[in-house]
Amino acid sequence: YYLSNKKLTITSVDGSNLERTSSIEFNDEHYRPMELFVRENKLILIGTKHEEGEIKPLRKSKILIERDNYYPTYNTYTVIKVYDIKNRENPELSKTVEVEGYYISSRMVGNNIYLIANKSINSYLCKNYEIDKLNEDAFKVQYLDTAVNQEKRCIAFADICYIPESESPNYLNVVSFNVNENKEANIDSYLGAGEKIYSSEK
Repeated sequence: YYLSNKKLTITSVDGSNLERTSSIEFNDEHYRPMELFVRENKLILIGTKHEEGEIKPLRKSKILIERDNYYPTYNTYTVIKVYDIKNRENPELSKTVEVEGYYISSRMVGNNIYLIANKSINSYLCKNYEIDKLNEDAFKVQYLDTAVNQEKRCIAFADICYIPESESPNYLNVVSFNVNENKEANIDSYLGAGEKIYSSEK
């Protein structure tokens, strides 16, 4: 199993003979596969994608022309794709989970995948525009889980925890789920960022 040039290739090995079994090409220009895990008949692919969004500030600013303007934003998502590879010649996508934030690290423990992503908070908009007139969903963590539906949802502010004494304007997002079960993933968000990851079964 290997990734190269936005292409996943599954190759069978028989001694010194190599034969390509199947391949998956990712043609979305905004998506980039990065890492993979293989657990029995499941292949877990980790990647990132970028989407352009818009936030509409309503207060006038010297920077803006005296009329309504859109401040462009670019949202980064970390994407987990789970493929059923029982038939190596025809891998099937069985589940997709996306969480807003740039990829930090991931671990595979048994049948469970654990992933960490950091989302930056757009403090520029908070400082320069009236917060109560901005779309607050733009400042929440967005995620998608195809085990539930095909639409993105937001983590409510009341469900976001915080790390004491942390002043980092970021969300630390933790995703975990069993790759053999088509159940909703656990997604926890913390105010504060982290970059060093250690995992233990104990």
